[in-house]
Amino acid sequence: MKDVKQLRPLITILFAAWASIAAAVSLAQTPTPPANYEYLWYEAENMRGITETSRHEPLLSPSYLEIPASKAPGWSISGPGVSAEWSQGGESEWNSVAASADETRGTIYQDLEIPRAGEYKVWIRYADFANKAESFMVRVTQQGREVFSHEFGTKDVIDAHDETSMYWGWTFAWDHASATLAKGPARVAIEITKAAQARRQVDCFLLTNDLAFVPEGRRKPDFAAMRYLREWTKSRTAFTPLLDPSTNEVPALWSRPKISGRDFVMPWNIAKDFWQMYDKPAGERPLYPFNAEPIDEFVKSYAGKKDVPIFDSKLVVPVVYINDLPELMKDGSAFRRYLAETKSPFAILINYGSASFASEAEAQAAWKLLQGELRDQFLGLISGESIGFVWDEAPQYLKISPTMTRAQLLEAHRVFYTEALTRKWNSMFKTQAGPMWDKMIPAQSTSSTSYAHALGEWGVKFLGLETAAVQPMFGMRVAFTRGAARQYGGEFFYYHAPNFGDTATTFTKQQNFAGPDNFFTRATARRWARRCRGIGRVTTSITCRARRRSISSRVSINSSNPARAITHFN
Repeated sequence: MKDVKQLRPLITILFAAWASIAAAVSLAQTPTPPANYEYLWYEAENMRGITETSRHEPLLSPSYLEIPASKAPGWSISGPGVSAEWSQGGESEWNSVAASADETRGTIYQDLEIPRAGEYKVWIRYADFANKAESFMVRVTQQGREVFSHEFGTKDVIDAHDETSMYWGWTFAWDHASATLAKGPARVAIEITKAAQARRQVDCFLLTNDLAFVPEGRRKPDFAAMRYLREWTKSRTAFTPLLDPSTNEVPALWSRPKISGRDFVMPWNIAKDFWQMYDKPAGERPLYPFNAEPIDEFVKSYAGKKDVPIFDSKLVVPVVYINDLPELMKDGSAFRRYLAETKSPFAILINYGSASFASEAEAQAAWKLLQGELRDQFLGLISGESIGFVWDEAPQYLKISPTMTRAQLLEAHRVFYTEALTRKWNSMFKTQAGPMWDKMIPAQSTSSTSYAHALGEWGVKFLGLETAAVQPMFGMRVAFTRGAARQYGGEFFYYHAPNFGDTATTFTKQQNFAGPDNFFTRATARRWARRCRGIGRVTTSITCRARRRSISSRVSINSSNPARAITHFN
């Protein structure tokens, strides 16, 4: 017993030591809470120092032009690229920057705030040319002192057998280096210090203290909302029912507002040919507005028939191009008679176009029609990719400065867009039309989350979202834009753009770089065609799987036309 008592202090010490080791091991095995991870992602095209034109616009130097440094000095805007980039998913957020191979000087920089002190990885995504050096420097300075410096592009990062690199001679790649950073302000600079064997093209950079994270393509790290949803899918914790299960009655406030008297509509870009053949006997022309390729084959197959895939649906309503408005708005036109006979809603697509009326009187008459007789049928002016296509006036009229607060910048943009749209519509319709915010249907892609709530504040009633070749986080963008529409008592549109780059899923030759003559995935295209060919009368939705993506819940499918299609959601 005496021996045991003498051993107790030693046992206590050993136990304490074991407990400390066990706790340390346990702590080491427990991943750092996500709240401690920081992901600072910045787009190179938004950095300061990009070469400007005489109009103080960023100088453009796309890859396919191969512009030398004498004509595009320093860093210039590169994207969006063409086939090579699209085959790799493209640049994140659409653009990148580039410097010519013979450039020897150039610096762009980004000021940011390091939220936590510690070890970081500096990741950068750039064009890695096979068997060539595309060297450039990345530096980080804090409190006037350089704390990180690394030369990228000195060696091939992508495997020599990478299929894309072998085909195109280059591919986007991620490379990284370690850095010890202090909490507080920092400046990240991307510099050219010498000529290289290949063009330097940088897409974006990422600073993160998540040392295990490895970026892939242009996919960003998880947003907190997506991480929460992923974790919830594991537990499937039941939510509190929104409806009283005993009555199962839907509150009146939940009822969707009608659009021109309809619950759900699919505005569709209609071929001009339909209106031109409208006066032919019914047996010699399609009975419903349509758009398909080739036109003559469609007419031959469906002239006089009441059973027509997709287009016999009462949900489909016509969209006409603004360039054709002077002809379509004339008294007695086929389009005017169709609207009078069917009372159908309609919209006007304004992408890269303008209406040129023969006289001031005709322009004013068209305006009066849209504001008067056709007001309840007129859904609005669809503006894919842009807010009214007035961006060319920005260098002259948009007054902003680096010292402005976010609120000031937003107000400056509101003033610019309001005044620019007012000038545009006043000039076109030869009257005081104003900005027409209530009839604007902006359907932006990557900028949708930036402007959705602002547009609601400015008076937009229909918020759209366009599919884009390089648009990440599609589900999040749908939810965000749709939420903004509901917050401001408006409606949400999904704008399907299947004819542009790698979003192409249809057989169309109009501005389509993927098909039908250039399809490399014939099997995918045939599967799409079979699924969509079987769609007849549409009652509540169209669901079509395209390119391994399932886009469901009331999604329209456009069969052609660079103007694309737009679908209304609630």
